[in-house]
Amino acid sequence: MKQIVEFTDNPYQIAQIPLEDKLGTAFIKLYWSETQSSWYFDISYNDISSNGNKLCLDCNILRHLSNQIPFGLAVIASDSIEPYRIDDFKTQRVKILVLNKTEVLQFERLVFNE
Repeated sequence: MKQIVEFTDNPYQIAQIPLEDKLGTAFIKLYWSETQSSWYFDISYNDISSNGNKLCLDCNILRHLSNQIPFGLAVIASDSIEPYRIDDFKTQRVKILVLNKTEVLQFERLVFNE
């Protein structure tokens, strides 16, 4: 599990996610909605993309893509409250962690008894 540490309080951000085992790189775009007090994200990996997703606390926010991509993203908060401030990443209150395939499966077993 590795944290994506590049995120700041900029309302529009793009980060590269280098993946383990020579799987290449994924790209995540974060954008802030002032009217919703929420972060949203787009994710792309090879020819797969998912756009307009609301960022929320989750053990794998990419579970809907689990049969298509070899990684996941966990979103955690120090106070267990959903991301709702533009400075959530700058203050490290909210963190996004990159999970490899083994970690995704471990979370699946823990959370869903699968």
